[in-house]
Amino acid sequence: MILIFKTNIAGAAAANKILQLVKQQHQVTACTIDLEDCDKVLRVVGEVSKDTIVDCVAQMGFACEEL
Repeated sequence: MILIFKTNIAGAAAANKILQLVKQQHQVTACTIDLEDCDKVLRVVGEVSKDTIVDCVAQMGFACEEL
């Protein structure tokens, strides 16, 4: 399953921290953040719930909503 989210993640340092946190979730096989996109798109591949991903991003103080 591929989940796609709109975020407000700003900067490479924050993106790397969030990617590390998301990758720690069980069943996540890959994830990326496109900082060049106006929606700062987060893509997650794996068998994980959208709520889990939203919670991970929110823990870091950023907004995240499924597209």
